[in-house]
Amino acid sequence: AYFADGVQDDVLTNLSKIGDLKVISRMSVMSYRGDGARNAREIGKALGVGTLLEGSVRRMGNRVRVSVQLIDAENDRHLWAEDYDRDLTDVFAIQTDLARKIASALQAKLSPNENARLDRRPTEDSAAYLLYVQAHDYANRPDRLRETSVKAEELYEKTIKLDPNFALALAGLSIVESWMYHSYEPTPARREKARLNAAEALRLQPDLPEGHLALGYSYYYGDRDYQRALTEFEIAKRDLPNEADAYSAIAAIQRRQGKWAESTANFEKSTSLDPKNASVLFNFAINYMAQRDFETADKLFDRAIAADPHSFAAHGYKSALAIGWKGDVGF
Repeated sequence: AYFADGVQDDVLTNLSKIGDLKVISRMSVMSYRGDGARNAREIGKALGVGTLLEGSVRRMGNRVRVSVQLIDAENDRHLWAEDYDRDLTDVFAIQTDLARKIASALQAKLSPNENARLDRRPTEDSAAYLLYVQAHDYANRPDRLRETSVKAEELYEKTIKLDPNFALALAGLSIVESWMYHSYEPTPARREKARLNAAEALRLQPDLPEGHLALGYSYYYGDRDYQRALTEFEIAKRDLPNEADAYSAIAAIQRRQGKWAESTANFEKSTSLDPKNASVLFNFAINYMAQRDFETADKLFDRAIAADPHSFAAHGYKSALAIGWKGDVGF
C-alpha cells in the first residue's frame, strides 16, 4: 500500500511541476483510493477538474506493474491508457514517462526547466525510496500531531542513512523539524537541525523547489524572518505551481503581517488546489474568524470536518468559534 501511495504521490508531484496544468494535491485525492464504485462526474465537480487519472500498482518482488488511464470527468470517456511491467528500479522512469504522456494528451506545453526536473531521479536506492514514502505519509497527515511527526522524523533519518544524497528526504526532514520547533519543542537543536537539513538539500540540488520550501519554513518558524521566508516560498511556488503548501505558507505569513486581502487570495488559491485538505481549510477559516466573519469561518470549518471527520484541530477551532460567536458551549 505504501508503494502504491508513493507512485501516486510521485506522479502527482511530477504533474504538479507542469505550469500548464492544474493538478489537485495529494490530500484531496486520497479519499478516492480503493476499488469502490466511483462517479467520474461527481469527483470532477468536487475537485474542480475536467480530467481524472486513474490507476493501479502491483508489486511482486523486484517487478512492478502500473496500469493507468486518463478519463474525461464529464462523460467518463477514456482519453488514453497505458500499462507498464518493469523492474522496481525503473519506477522513476515510469513516472516520468507518465507525466510527459499525460501532458501531451492534455496539450500542455513543457518548458526546458520542467523537462529537466522530470528527468531527475530522487534516489537510486529502492529501499530508501520505500522509507521516504512512509515518512512523507506521516509528515503530511492533517493535524500533524506530535506522535506522527516523531514517526516521520525517524523514517526520514533512516532514509537519509541509506542515501545521504537523497535531497527530497533532507527537505522533508527539515520541514518536520521546523514544525516540531514551532508546535511542540522550541529547542535550539531542532531549529539548527531544520536549517542544516534544508541547506544540505539545496547544496545537493540548488534548484530543488522542496528545498526552498524547507528553507522557507526554517526562516518562518525558526527565525520569524518573514521576508526571507517569503522569498524562499515564492521560489517554491514558481517551480511547484500546483503545490498548495507554498500558497498556504505565504498566506499564513501575510496574515501575521495584517495583509488580509493578499492572505485570503493565497488561501483561496491553496483551497482550489487542495479542496478536501482539512488543514488548508481550517487555516483558511482562521482568517475569517480573526476578521469576525464568523458565518464564513463556520462554513469552512464544516468543510474541514467533512473532509476529515477525525480532525482534532477542525473540531477544536469550530468549538472555539461557537463560543466566541454565539456563546454556544454545547458544540
